[in-house]
Amino acid sequence: MRANWDSNIDVKSDRLDYFRDTPGTKYYGLYEKDANLNTDAFWPRPYLSNSEDLKNRSHANTRYLANASYVRLQNIQVGYTLPENIVSKIKLQNVRFYFSGENLLTIDDLPNGMDPSALRGFRGRSGAAAYGADRIYSFGISVTY
Repeated sequence: MRANWDSNIDVKSDRLDYFRDTPGTKYYGLYEKDANLNTDAFWPRPYLSNSEDLKNRSHANTRYLANASYVRLQNIQVGYTLPENIVSKIKLQNVRFYFSGENLLTIDDLPNGMDPSALRGFRGRSGAAAYGADRIYSFGISVTY
């Protein structure tokens, strides 16, 4: 068994975009001096102790709220019934071809991979890990003889 370690780390990655309000030193911070400051970051400051982390999470904020309004084409069915004069020639009463689709289109402003109908409330956790609605295609023919 062989393992490879990739040492090419991108320090400008979005995963490192966390709140930093103190200048860096040779031993502390991502960068030295004022280059370490990042007060407009998306992610909150990571804490090493649970008590500081709980204190930080207990304050209400709107930083990570997202507009979860959406429009969805949930179900559509398109069909065509053959005219009676054609169907009677092949000794049938009715022939219908159809296509049906479910969850074909969703328009929203949420990040990719989040299904707005799977989102739950604060205590029910986030819907980010929930599977989105399946896109289903079906087609067929209905024959009455």
